[in-house]
Amino acid sequence: DGLEENNTVILAPYANSIPQIKWDTWEKIAEALKEKKYTVCTNCGTPEEKPIKGTKPVMFSFRDAVAVTEKAGYLVAYRSGFCDIIADSKCKKIIVYPFHFIGADSVRKFFGMEDDIYRQDHLTQVEHTFNTTDELVVEIVKHFD
Repeated sequence: DGLEENNTVILAPYANSIPQIKWDTWEKIAEALKEKKYTVCTNCGTPEEKPIKGTKPVMFSFRDAVAVTEKAGYLVAYRSGFCDIIADSKCKKIIVYPFHFIGADSVRKFFGMEDDIYRQDHLTQVEHTFNTTDELVVEIVKHFD
């Protein structure tokens, strides 16, 4: 399966209902994590979803998502329904939100994962309020030190 147990970061960049962040952000995150000696994969849920440059594609059923993410050990995901599917995973989860408003509330406030079902002890939420892509990458990667 190609996952190095407890040393693999699965990147999950795909979301259908919120504005995307720049694709090169994901490439920079992948590069920085590989420099830290992690195996880095991209969750490709459909054949149309392509892996981030320099990562291995992984596909698995929703039924297996918790087990796969727990074996990997780490997940960096753009906030999507996939985050709800793996809510109970014991892997370290870093969830990224765009800084975007839906009416009077931000995406983070509207879709935030503050409820107990999201295993708070394994969860870090990052809202992209940074001026540059590089600052966002640094914020995410610092959770791997």
